[in-house]
Amino acid sequence: MIVFTELNSHILWHDMGDSLAIPENTIWIDLLNPTLAQEKAVEEFLQMEIPTREEMSEIEVSNRLYTEHGTQYMTTTMVTKVSTGAPETHAVTFMLTNHVLVTIRYVDATSFKRFIAAAPRMPVGDHDGVTLFLGLVESIINRMADILERLDRDIDRITKDVFRRRSEGAEVEKKVPVDYQQVLERIGRCGDLSSKTHESLVTFNRVVAYANHHKKAALPDNQLQIEAIRKDIFGLMDHGTYLTGRVNFLLDATLGMISIQQNSVFRVLSIASLIFLPPTLVAGIYGMNFEVMPELKWNIGYPIALGLMLIAAILPYVFLKRRGVL
Repeated sequence: MIVFTELNSHILWHDMGDSLAIPENTIWIDLLNPTLAQEKAVEEFLQMEIPTREEMSEIEVSNRLYTEHGTQYMTTTMVTKVSTGAPETHAVTFMLTNHVLVTIRYVDATSFKRFIAAAPRMPVGDHDGVTLFLGLVESIINRMADILERLDRDIDRITKDVFRRRSEGAEVEKKVPVDYQQVLERIGRCGDLSSKTHESLVTFNRVVAYANHHKKAALPDNQLQIEAIRKDIFGLMDHGTYLTGRVNFLLDATLGMISIQQNSVFRVLSIASLIFLPPTLVAGIYGMNFEVMPELKWNIGYPIALGLMLIAAILPYVFLKRRGVL
């Protein structure tokens, strides 16, 4: 549990460890994987209930955004572990009173780390937990913007891998062999990250709108910041939709490339079958065990059969060549 206090118009933060004594001038309580004792200490300090992890996981909007005794309970979905290649979504709850902000989370997100590190340098003045709430949300939105930028770069690399041709040091361009199974896995990861980011942006848009609507009288000095945050969210949502469209296009293009590759293989097999089928027919005829086959007693029967087989192979090749198949 980390407690933020205001002193001389600046923010100080303290890692409480096992201590449960919360200072009176506290403006933000950050509960990371809280214990039962920490939850009870916060409930006694604020005289309100802390939602459980199961309650935070509810998907109904009414269970994620509600007000009790003048305190706004707002639960959002955050994208985490993006750098690991296996992104996850976790619920984070904001409890906003007139003076204190409480955050409840069960994942150590990068955006929280950045904001906590920058908090001591942020002047507070006469403001309260509302300012910290807006600053924290802004930090999270900036982090999601970084995620979308990274996703955009990943999609660009996949696009080049799918459609590239090798021309370095070569007069004639040749297609580069592409591992389409790996490409599909990369596209799947991009689509997963895009959908998770969009889900997170939608929940944060609801949270900001809810906080602005229910604390409009308490936020007259922060309207410009709120409007800027919502514009950023809408802009990122539009960009996320654009990236989702690119992911779908890449998926369709990759499946098309796989189909073309398979058709090329079947085409070669079909041509080979067409060329070697007539010689096989000749060999099959003279391989039959009939007693009356005059050609079998000819001295030149063997070279004649070989010649027939060679001609039977050349004729389909010449025909396909003239038709432009080969």
